[in-house]
Amino acid sequence: MKSNYENPDEDYSLVPGNKFKIDVDTDYTEINDEGVLKHSVDLASEIPADYRKFVFGCRANNEILPFADS
Repeated sequence: MKSNYENPDEDYSLVPGNKFKIDVDTDYTEINDEGVLKHSVDLASEIPADYRKFVFGCRANNEILPFADS
C-alpha cells in the first residue's frame, strides 16, 4: 500500500501539493480489555500546512475508526 504513493510513476505523487502519510507499523485494529481501541490518530496534527490533497493510510477496523468523525 505504501509503495502505491511513493512510486514516482503514479499520478498521485506527481501532482504538486499532494501529501500522504502511511503508518504500516501501528495496528489500529487492536482493542484493549475494555473494548476500546489501543491506538488512535489525531488527524488534525497529521495534516501538513501546505497540501492539495492529503491521504492517511493505516490498517484499521472499518467499524471502529481510529480517528474522530469530523
